[in-house]
Amino acid sequence: MTYLAGAWNADNVQDLDYVTDPAGRQEMDSMATLMVNLQLKNCVANPGGDDTCYFTHDIAQSTSSTTYPNPMNYPPGEAVFTVAPASTSGWYLTRVVHCG
Repeated sequence: MTYLAGAWNADNVQDLDYVTDPAGRQEMDSMATLMVNLQLKNCVANPGGDDTCYFTHDIAQSTSSTTYPNPMNYPPGEAVFTVAPASTSGWYLTRVVHCG
């Protein structure tokens, strides 16, 4: 997932496609203007075989009043993603749980 953060920060579309599935990528892209300097914090294994990964990020200045749901009360500047094992090697971001 450090690969994902590096690709995101470099705006490297090819590398992002390598570690995201289409739905997860679309969810990430919807937050692109606000989520900058993405850094992996840690990942926790889930019973179903996927992981929940926690990232920190800076929040870009915005004139938009857009907010994202935050039912788990994650702190500002934290992104939470579900990642699943790839069919060969590595992991794919499959779902954005929260980004704030």
